[in-house]
This record gives sequence, structure tokens and C-alpha cells, in this order.
Amino acid sequence: MAGIAVSGSAFAGCLRGGDTDSPESVVEAYYGYANDGDESINELFHPESTISAYSDEELDELSEERINLESTKVIEEDLSEDEIADRYGIVGPDGIENIAESENAVVMTELKFNSDEQQLTFVEEALVAVADDEWLWVESVSDDMN
Repeated sequence: MAGIAVSGSAFAGCLRGGDTDSPESVVEAYYGYANDGDESINELFHPESTISAYSDEELDELSEERINLESTKVIEEDLSEDEIADRYGIVGPDGIENIAESENAVVMTELKFNSDEQQLTFVEEALVAVADDEWLWVESVSDDMN
């Protein structure tokens, strides 16, 4: 669920500029850029992330989705190599080691999707970590709460 956009968010005014000062701010910036279909989203990925940069076509698709970012909250910090591997399945020992050795956190995000047919709520846990003095997006997992 890494490609979900935001609309009508309470965070809409504070997302520009790709703020990466805190775990929550990089997650909020990710969804702000996704909502706008802004290629700056690709600058938010950690060097050890296995996520590929979004193409122009994918960015257009992201900007058409209507998912509201309801909340963000840091729920864990300083995950170990084993915790990262077990929960996020990151391939390659160097990537996991580098992320575990840097400052890292899990940000829980509640997302709501409203369509004509249904309302869905998702909880996403984004793993973020520091690289070059910035918090950046590494990986995420999500659960449908419906």
C-alpha cells in the first residue's frame, strides 16, 4: 500500500518542501507528494529501500486516488536487524545492517478511502530511517481494517 494518495488532510498545509526532520514528517510528505503526483516523492526513499522510483504514469495514478491521511504516530524506534527482516522482508544483509545501525522508527498511519461503493480504512506501518541527516522512507506494510 505504499502508493496511496491523500486528499483533504489536516496535514495539507505543512507538506511542501519534503520536510524530513522527523519520522512523521517524511511520512506526511510522502502522502502529500503522492496526492499531487509530484516527482519529489522519489527523493524521500532511503538509499537502502527496495522501492523503485515512481514513473510519470504511476505518479498520475497516485494523484487520482482519494485517500485521506487521518493520523501518524511513531510506535517503535531503533528496530534490530532481525525485527526489520521479519517485518519488512528487506533483501540483502548490508541494507538491513545499515538501517538497523542508523536511527530508525516505525510510523503507524491511518488512511481512509471513500468510494461510491464503500469506505475502507487501512493502517500502514512505515519503516523510516536516517540517511545523510534526513529521515527517509524505507518500506511499509498495511492492513485492511474492514
